[in-house]
Amino acid sequence: MTPVFIRQAYKNENLDTLEAEIKTLRKHDPRAKVQTPILRWLGATLCQKGEHLRGHPHLREGLADTKTPVKPLLWRLYAESSLAIKQHHQALAAADSFLKIETNRYRKAEAHFIKARAQVALKQFDPARESTSEALRLNPQGDLNYQLRMFAGDIDIADKKPGEAVRHYAVAESLYAKTPEQKKESKEKVIATYQAIGTPEALKKLKDYQ
Repeated sequence: MTPVFIRQAYKNENLDTLEAEIKTLRKHDPRAKVQTPILRWLGATLCQKGEHLRGHPHLREGLADTKTPVKPLLWRLYAESSLAIKQHHQALAAADSFLKIETNRYRKAEAHFIKARAQVALKQFDPARESTSEALRLNPQGDLNYQLRMFAGDIDIADKKPGEAVRHYAVAESLYAKTPEQKKESKEKVIATYQAIGTPEALKKLKDYQ
């Protein structure tokens, strides 16, 4: 009766029951198949709720069915979820799959940002810079624009190039930080980076921010 219970739980959108019934099915038959739409819905819904450890395996299995068309949202969710649980290679592959079918420029910029963060985690600093540049070339507005420009500095920090990082932070602080929180964050990063550089010239510039 478990397949019947699975379909009923899916119809009722009962996440906990659906997940429990799938586990019960797999316990009795590890090779048992669950319908692709059910797996994708369960995984996507859990990931949207921030429950990536629970949702990621279901979404991964649902996306493994290459015969069923995939909506761009599912690839984006899978990329975000992979990044959240530090599956960085999966995040890169999912972001690339998303970019192949997405047409919205802002969403494409978000995907490049996911790639950049995964690449930094993998210490692929030059590819991360290129992904960040690709995102900025799409001219995203608002908070994403600011985040990308700050992240350009974060890449240089991770790559032990504080002299280059501080320039990104300073530009973000002067031109792209719009909210009090962004102003505070960007100014603190400029100050911390100048302090880390520690040269007489850097300490002189530091005074302008203190």
